[in-house]
Amino acid sequence: MGSAGFNMTGLVNEVELIYHFSKKSWGKGYVTEAASACLELAKNHGKVEIVTTSASP
Repeated sequence: MGSAGFNMTGLVNEVELIYHFSKKSWGKGYVTEAASACLELAKNHGKVEIVTTSASP
């Protein structure tokens, strides 16, 4: 199906949200659910102030 998580950017207060899902799972809300869970985790971690992400086809 896929996965989501964080890459460390080298800054103490910043992480990059990353995810990869197979085409079969597109359009089913999995990325939205995973990203929301990751953002909630980052929000509850006292040191994270900045979350970045990017997209590429």
